[in-house]
Amino acid sequence: MGIAVFDLDSTIADTSPRHHLSPFVNPEETWHSYAKACANDKPMWGTIEMIRTYSVLHKIHIVTGRRSTAREETISWLDRYKVPWNCLRMREETDLYSNTDFKIDYMRSIQDGPIVLFVSDWSPECQAVRNLLGVPSLCVNPEYSTKNGSDPTMGEQWDNPVSKGTNRLIYDR
Repeated sequence: MGIAVFDLDSTIADTSPRHHLSPFVNPEETWHSYAKACANDKPMWGTIEMIRTYSVLHKIHIVTGRRSTAREETISWLDRYKVPWNCLRMREETDLYSNTDFKIDYMRSIQDGPIVLFVSDWSPECQAVRNLLGVPSLCVNPEYSTKNGSDPTMGEQWDNPVSKGTNRLIYDR
């Protein structure tokens, strides 16, 4: 039995309903308020079906840059949409790592089996996991617009009129 590791925000959960709460979009907001608003996220069904399929043969670890102050809301959301998982790793308020470094550090600490797959919405993160850990990575494209290849929660405007959150899977090689 291996381990499939999934990112959460914009990979399993469509975070567009709370995009305006990102501190990079609205400097008066906090990451705490952004994380706590996760109850209104929409499910990304393609990824959820993939998790359900992988959970038959593998453990599911969800690792997220989302703050642990929203742990209860996050677990409630995962339960509401029947997302199977064995481990949920969330950032503590004191974590100063970048999201990518936080996830790579967590994956390096996994001792209960080989990681068979990593799934995220951010291509540079998938590339880093593949290059540094040798783990096959899949990039989920929620079809939000990004400028300069950066994560839209990091201050980019979602100005692309295509349907957001359609969950087109793209193999990142």
